Amino acid sequence: MAAAGIIRHRAYWTVAAALPGAGFAWYLTALPHPVLKLTGYLMPVLLLCAALAVHRKIYWLAWLFILPQAGVTVYLFLAGVVNLNL
Repeated sequence: MAAAGIIRHRAYWTVAAALPGAGFAWYLTALPHPVLKLTGYLMPVLLLCAALAVHRKIYWLAWLFILPQAGVTVYLFLAGVVNLNL
């Protein structure tokens, strides 16, 4: 949803992505790895920063702000579904 907000140049879509993203971030804070914990605490803030960047029409910066969420999502997909034991 955050990527769709950036592509369509709608900041409120990116803010709307932060709401369900907060639940995902809360899950990350319970994981033992410290990098995932830190990412979990920062993820909603980074999505709100991405919304601010979209509002100010700095789209490359908005893409950088949503990279941690995309990276953690891909990591958890590979670790859980594909079961690569990462």
